[in-house]
Amino acid sequence: MTSSVGDTLSAVTDIQLHLYNTETNTLLKEQLMKWARKLSTKENPITPYFIDLNVTNIQNHEDRIFFNRVPTSFSLEKEQADKLIKLAKDMLRQNPEYQKLLQQLGAQAIHR
Repeated sequence: MTSSVGDTLSAVTDIQLHLYNTETNTLLKEQLMKWARKLSTKENPITPYFIDLNVTNIQNHEDRIFFNRVPTSFSLEKEQADKLIKLAKDMLRQNPEYQKLLQQLGAQAIHR
């Protein structure tokens, strides 16, 4: 099986974007920790939470396909917006860091 130039460029771009996103997330987490240390006091410690909602973590195959087909524009159809909001809520319910934050705030955990 041979790859076309387009396939090769797409793969290289995907790898670069993934690396860029990973590095960006690492920098964001580090900055978040710095801010928390800087703003914390003995009386009021700040516990930072980095809640990463990543499209690669979408469990349902059909949802993942739907999400990847949504155009990257500033305009969404109502059905697309509604489905993306539901998808984000589902991803939050499955995110352990978000659940820890809810617990610390004394909120009831959202069950799946």
